This record gives sequence, C-alpha cells and structure tokens, in this order.
Amino acid sequence: MVSEAPRSWWLFLRPWLVQVAVPLLAAALLVAGLVAFARWSRGWLRSGSVADVAFADLDCAAPPGMTREKFLEEAQFLVGLPDEIDALDPEASGSVRAALVAHPWVKAVGAVEVRRGVLSAEVSFREPVLFVKSWGCALDAEGHVLPRAADASGLLVMEKGGMKGGAVDEDGVAAAAVAGGLHPHRERLGLVGAVVTVAKGEVVVAGRILWGKPGAEAEKVRLLLEGTTDLRGVTGP
Repeated sequence: MVSEAPRSWWLFLRPWLVQVAVPLLAAALLVAGLVAFARWSRGWLRSGSVADVAFADLDCAAPPGMTREKFLEEAQFLVGLPDEIDALDPEASGSVRAALVAHPWVKAVGAVEVRRGVLSAEVSFREPVLFVKSWGCALDAEGHVLPRAADASGLLVMEKGGMKGGAVDEDGVAAAAVAGGLHPHRERLGLVGAVVTVAKGEVVVAGRILWGKPGAEAEKVRLLLEGTTDLRGVTGP
C-alpha cells in the first residue's frame, strides 16, 4: 500500500510548481528567441545590400580639375578597398579615411560618416604653389608632389633641381615653403611665373628678392609688400 503522505505533498506542490515554472520557461524561451532573431537579422543585414554602401557613392568634394568619380576610383585603387562598405563594420570609417588620405591630392580628412544608406566625408585638398620644371610636376607648400594633372599656370617656377631620385630634396622643400607664402600675393607683387632659385639653402625669387632661408614667411611677406626686398635677416615679428 502506497503511503498517502508523498502523494498529498505532490498535490500540494504541483499548483505552486506550475505557477513558478511556466513563467520561467516562457521567459527563457522568449530570451532564446530574441537572441536567435538578433543573430539572424544581423547576418541578414550583413549579407544583403541593406547594410552595404558603395564607396563610389561617397559624398565628398573633389580635387580641382578632377571629377569626384575619378578621384574616388583612384583612392579606392591605392589601398585596394572593396566596392562595397559594410555599414555595420566598426572599422568602416577608418577604412574610408585611409583610402582618402592615401591619395596625393588629399591634405586632410575630417568627419567620416558611414551608416546604412549614407557615406560621406569632409576632405580638404593640397594646393599647388610651385612648378618644378625639370620634373614637370607641381608641389604644395609642404613639398608634397601633386599629380601631373595639377594646374601649374601662374605658379612660381623652379627651373633646376628640387628633386633627386624621384623625391623632393631640401632645395625643393625650401622653394615650396617660400612659394607657399607668396602664392596669395603673386599678382600684386608681379611674381606670376617668377623663377625661384636655391643656393646653399638661401632662396632668391625673381632674381631680386633675397628671401634667405625659409622661415617667418608671414613677416617676410608683410615686409615685401612694404617694399623691402632683402629679407635674409628677418626671423619673425
């Protein structure tokens, strides 16, 4: 004969177990379902076009004399960036920035935005200030070599030297720094197309402006505008 005590305890506990276990089981199933759905939806977004944005659709400015399409094509090629950017990838903005910075026209990249349906970047470009005649290329004020398509009309000209072994040498960097300071004032000073020479680190412009060594460009330009042409001893305001 089976004892009645265990049975009575089971009859007493069963309603309580049902009340506790059923909600817990439902909650566990709900959490598991949400996790599974999140994994599935993330995989779906990654595999479909919803999460991908085309690098060719990047909203940004273009260098002077170049279309945006051509600029982006070159930037993409330089770093081997894929055609599609995964908007869910936390490294996406860094990849876009790296591609833009690699282009010789790009001076700096500001904010980059990458999200579904949106791809944009703030880009500033280098400005040609000196034409190195012997190499047929232009430099910016920091001595960076710009693409040969850069407009060299009206720039100061370095007829000899400036580059060695395919790289800008010290004389080229010095001439570019001086040309950068003079660039906004070329027409006023009658220096459009003027020749820049460098000897022992000393820069001479148009054969009459003794600039000396690069440095204190803003102060030298101020004095030059006032009529001073021997600027070799100027070190700053």
